Amino acid sequence: MPTIPTKAWKSFWRAALALAMCAPVLAYAWPDKPLRFVVPYAPGGVIDTAARVLQPGLSEVLGQVIVIENRSGAGGNIGAEAVARAPKDGQTFLVANEAIAINPLIYRSTPFDLYKDFAPVGKLADFPSVMVVHPAVPANSVGEFVALARSKPGQLSFGSAGVGTTSHLAGELLQSMTGIELTHVPYKGGAPAMNDLLAGNTRSMFLSVLLTAPQVRAGKLKPLAVLGPARVQQLPQVPTIAEAGFPQIQVMVFAALLAPQGIPQVAVQRMNAATWKVLRSADTAKKLAELGGIPAPSTPEELTEIFRHENKIWARVIHENKIHAD
Repeated sequence: MPTIPTKAWKSFWRAALALAMCAPVLAYAWPDKPLRFVVPYAPGGVIDTAARVLQPGLSEVLGQVIVIENRSGAGGNIGAEAVARAPKDGQTFLVANEAIAINPLIYRSTPFDLYKDFAPVGKLADFPSVMVVHPAVPANSVGEFVALARSKPGQLSFGSAGVGTTSHLAGELLQSMTGIELTHVPYKGGAPAMNDLLAGNTRSMFLSVLLTAPQVRAGKLKPLAVLGPARVQQLPQVPTIAEAGFPQIQVMVFAALLAPQGIPQVAVQRMNAATWKVLRSADTAKKLAELGGIPAPSTPEELTEIFRHENKIWARVIHENKIHAD
């Protein structure tokens, strides 16, 4: 039997040791089961729709079925709590929005801590809101609406999807920045709020392109401005809020992905990489554009900073207007 040189033995043992150290990573072939995306809102809204747009692409990239589960209630808190308490096995994710960072400012208590109970995965997309009014309102621009509201303090109303929602905070921001006085009418969701606006029971709203564009094209609502940095494909004739002369009133809804804190880091890394790949595809960008959305992938670290920024910018508006949801 030939003698193996000492140098060769050393090389063999170094390679064996390296392989042993990598074994736990290699053995964890994530994902090895179907994945669950919890949407903390009812079907049909912008966050739910964004999840369903991304679902096929992510499923293909990751090689696993992705099941979307809607668990609505309490401004998104019920679904968020379900994910925070889910097993830390990398199978359950939360499709969240800015509300998860804002809710602690509005609710007396929330059943989770955003920064302790969740692992950030990455941002997905931005969805600018649109300011719309009932056709009977004698205003064709934001400036005209503000002038009208100044002449009739408290007589113009705006509906929202509920206290503390983005559609509510946008109206409060407009009042704070312009000194006008509007009457807020909260509803249990965007759909009933939209129905009352169409019926003329309220005068204005701040909602996503997804919900407003069909009504604008049908002539049932009058758009005044897109509350984002650029015009949107669905409503190319509608100016941005900056073009309308009010650059400080930008309101963006965004979708992001979170997981229970403590899941394997490899699951966070691979899911983040998958979102980047899908969001960079032309097909996904086209589908999001049809909803008024803009692909906006991020790193987990960037997502944490985005949440902190949302909390900071809305804290003043919420405090000054004494907004509480319970």
